[in-house]
Amino acid sequence: MSEATGTTQLEELLDSALRVEREAHRSNALLWYEPANPVLADAHMSPARVVGVFGGNRSGKSEFGLVEVAILATGVVPRALQPTYPKVKLRGDAPRGVRIRVVCTDFVNGIAKIILPKLRDGDEHHGPWIPKHSLINGSWEQSWNEKQRTLRVQRDLWWASGRRLTDWSTIEMMSYDQETPRFSGTSRHLTLFDELPPHDVWKECQMRHMDVGGRSLITLTPPDTTGDIAWIFDDIYEVGQPAHPRYNPDRIQCYTIFTEHNLHLDPAEVDQIRQHLTPDETETR
Repeated sequence: MSEATGTTQLEELLDSALRVEREAHRSNALLWYEPANPVLADAHMSPARVVGVFGGNRSGKSEFGLVEVAILATGVVPRALQPTYPKVKLRGDAPRGVRIRVVCTDFVNGIAKIILPKLRDGDEHHGPWIPKHSLINGSWEQSWNEKQRTLRVQRDLWWASGRRLTDWSTIEMMSYDQETPRFSGTSRHLTLFDELPPHDVWKECQMRHMDVGGRSLITLTPPDTTGDIAWIFDDIYEVGQPAHPRYNPDRIQCYTIFTEHNLHLDPAEVDQIRQHLTPDETETR
């Protein structure tokens, strides 16, 4: 065998190994997830009943929320978080399954176009956040109920409990344009609010947490001209800052992240967008 032939074979082996690694990362994206910046890593570690992540567009806040949903729903903890992820957040005390609610701006533009594709398909940066092995028979179609807008996911708590404990999670999709009474019903272990929720929807969802010690995640870009931002600023954001006199890390913790700190974005592209924004829009977005 010539030196040239040996080099070609080695290159082919390396290329094959890289393809296998890329496919493994894409098919099991949740296990290989890494936070877009160190602040989000801290937010993942928070056991607070309410965790708020306030950030600019494309800062990574929505990915944070969906990864937290996927972790609780499946029991799969990303390798990058395993050393310090609070096992109490996996709700090993709920062996009959957990109930999760994801609420977005509206169903067509929020849930159908953003939330569901990230859970089902992934995007150009990552694979689906719900692993195929966690779906019923590995099938999204069998797991997703279009009429009820719920996703049924198998949960495996081996990492939290040290023993095999399998049950099922239910992820319910809702939107802020629904009537407030529709947010009543049975208890929820986790609710993700993607973008600013109406205050009455927020309060109704909190009632669903009382009997099971449920948690809330809020991921939003503060509106620059519209929206009732006062209540969430006063009751959530300020109280969630360590300098606030009523700060309680077990109750509320809030984090601020910035678009330009997202490790997955090209700084040149961020600068290009910034040039088309006013100073106020730049500060908000």
